[in-house]
Amino acid sequence: MDTTENPPAATRKKNTFHLSKDGKWRSFSRVPHLLQYVSSGTYFARIKIRGKIIRESLGTEIWSDAQLKLVDFLKEKQSAKDASEEHKVSFGAAAELFKKRVENDHSMKKRSKGYRFLCIRKIESSWPGISSRLLGEITESECREWATKLKAEIASQYFNNVIGTLQLIIEDGIKEQKQQGGKAIENPAGAISRARISQKELQLPERDQFKKLVAAVRGGSSWGPRAANLVEFLAYRGCYKFWHNRLLSKCIGRKNVS
Repeated sequence: MDTTENPPAATRKKNTFHLSKDGKWRSFSRVPHLLQYVSSGTYFARIKIRGKIIRESLGTEIWSDAQLKLVDFLKEKQSAKDASEEHKVSFGAAAELFKKRVENDHSMKKRSKGYRFLCIRKIESSWPGISSRLLGEITESECREWATKLKAEIASQYFNNVIGTLQLIIEDGIKEQKQQGGKAIENPAGAISRARISQKELQLPERDQFKKLVAAVRGGSSWGPRAANLVEFLAYRGCYKFWHNRLLSKCIGRKNVS
């Protein structure tokens, strides 16, 4: 006995169906994304996304239930399609945007620009494959793990500048992604903590050590005696930088000493 449910008689004329050439599938002109497998009576949803046909069972043989499930199916697939078509920026693309911004920043000195580019190269060399990663795929835990390894390899000041460069690159990429209609995301590099820079402890020479130092300067060259006198004067008297520059220029015969 056939227990499958076809469209109600009242709507059968409005929802006329057509059989496929092999007679296995029934389609409905008024419900284009709905199919019914004839032998089992089960309804299926059918949709085409980016040239690929997707057909999934709706798990029911009841016409009214099939229509409701079809609506949910279409919403789900359309949301997935929209998400896949969102504009997404890779780290490599973000790095190129950042490089252009730095190059066009006339307020930055050439040396400062070169240092930023050095930091970019350090990021790419210490994090293999990051250039091809989408920004939305980079996680906070990955950033922390990378930063932990990097911190053990380079000086604290350099580390902080590399981290700052990473954060700026991703920030530029996020802005570009959002401007192009993509999804706004949080900067995963913002979770990285900067390294603490400890001040060097100054160790002044003992009196005997200082005398040996002056003696070494005095006998080092023809300028030795005058240089030694200057060292002793600055050590015993002390002076502001302005007077230091003037005294230095007089002692060694140079101008515009800074």
